[in-house]
Amino acid sequence: MKVFLNVDGDASVDYVGTIKKTGTTLSVFFRGQGNAFEALPVQRPNLRSLRFTVPGGAPLAPNGPVSMIVQSHYVNTTTCNRGCLDVAPNSFAWITL
Repeated sequence: MKVFLNVDGDASVDYVGTIKKTGTTLSVFFRGQGNAFEALPVQRPNLRSLRFTVPGGAPLAPNGPVSMIVQSHYVNTTTCNRGCLDVAPNSFAWITL
């Protein structure tokens, strides 16, 4: 799953995060503006949600509003129990947080 962040209000992507599972651990890896950042832990509060927190003061979380787009890309080689359907939006529209 990809997460796109806009932190300066110009409607362009400033940082791209990739959510990956390694063993039983979910993490989001952000890169952008010539930088790669250490992985942030991702929680699964329920079967339909993912949650992560960007620490305050980080370039990814400046003071002021941040916009985000989430885009899913299914990359599993096994069969899904209830069909391979995600609930991420298919449109590419900014959501202001």
